[in-house]
Formats: sequence, structure tokens, C-alpha cells
Amino acid sequence: MYVPHAAYWEAACVCSRRAPQVWWLRPATPPAAQRGRGYTSLACAFVPDRAFRVPPASPRVFDYFAYGAACSEVAIDTLTGESRVLAVDILHDVGHSINPALDIGQIEGGFVQGMGWLTTEQLVWNAQGKLQTHAPSTYKIPTAGDLPPHWRVDLWPEANREDNVHGSKAVGEPPFMLAISVYEALRDAVARAGGQPGAMDAPATAEEVLKALGG
Repeated sequence: MYVPHAAYWEAACVCSRRAPQVWWLRPATPPAAQRGRGYTSLACAFVPDRAFRVPPASPRVFDYFAYGAACSEVAIDTLTGESRVLAVDILHDVGHSINPALDIGQIEGGFVQGMGWLTTEQLVWNAQGKLQTHAPSTYKIPTAGDLPPHWRVDLWPEANREDNVHGSKAVGEPPFMLAISVYEALRDAVARAGGQPGAMDAPATAEEVLKALGG
């Protein structure tokens, strides 16, 4: 029986809006794998329009906060360092959701973007300082095949207490930071396989995972 070992990570960011992204294809589990789990909690601050919302002398910096939590489960191939995200559960605070489908799409898109940032999107320069990962053929962004078989997103059912449109909260890049749970899950899996998770840098590419495993 698999008993998860929790690896906690907290994050904060100042956010902006981004178009929704939704993918649906589900990948398979690698054959010989070591599993790991990672947990993330975040608090994102939204800056108000100071000209209209905050007096110049007010000590109040942010208009409101949005909160979120995520749990991710991954599997790593101990022979190649390749990894798969097997499951993701997200609870995110969007206030009173005006359009739940749109908000969930924003959360899913932001999470996948963060997942790529921490697992595949590696920047490589040559000896002359020229960027080598400058095209889709060399810069590996996530695809539909990278999505987990289990992916659940729930919205926190509480309206924004601040004076905002219908009690809603902005949601775009806050879920980006929830993908830290994927990185922490990879570190957990490496540790369970007898490796050195401290030796693994982000993005946790297959090469980085294999290096941390001692390969």
C-alpha cells in the first residue's frame, strides 16, 4: 500500500489575467515507476487601482487575496528519469464564480503552464550565449499527452468580502504556482527511490531526475 510522504511548499505572487486553456487527453502510467506526492498552498495578492480604490496615505497595499491548494501524484522511471503526472487535485478560491467553466479553465491552464515551467521548459545557451531552445522543436512546452488521468478542480464556495463585481475574484496566473506540487512530488519520488532530491534543479527534466537518482 502506498503511504504518501507530504512535502509542503508555500508560494505567493502578484497576478494578472490570462486566456483560458483546456486540454482533455489522458496519458498512461510508465511501466517501472516510483511514485511520489507533493502539496502546495498559495496566497495571491491583487493590486488595486490606487487612483480609485485606495487613498494615497493608506497603508493597505493589496485589494484582496486569492488562495489555493493542490496535491499532485507523479511516477518516475528510475532507468530513464522520465516522469508522468498521475493525479492532481486542486481547490482554488475565485470568490463567487460568475462563470465556473471559465474559472476552471483558467485554473487548469495556469496549472499546466506552471507544470511545464518546472518540468520541461529548459533554457539552453551555447558557448557564444545564443539561445538554443528557441522553437517548439527545442523548447518543450506541455502537450495534451502530459495531462494526468485523474484531474479534479473544485472552487472554494465563498464570495469575495471586498467590494468587487458580484463578489468574484480574478483568476489567471495564481494557479500557476500550484504546479510547485508537481516538482515537490518529483522530489518525493526521487527520495523514495533512494536518490538525492536536493541534487535536482528546476526544471525537473528527465536528465535532472536521472542525475538525482545517481544515474
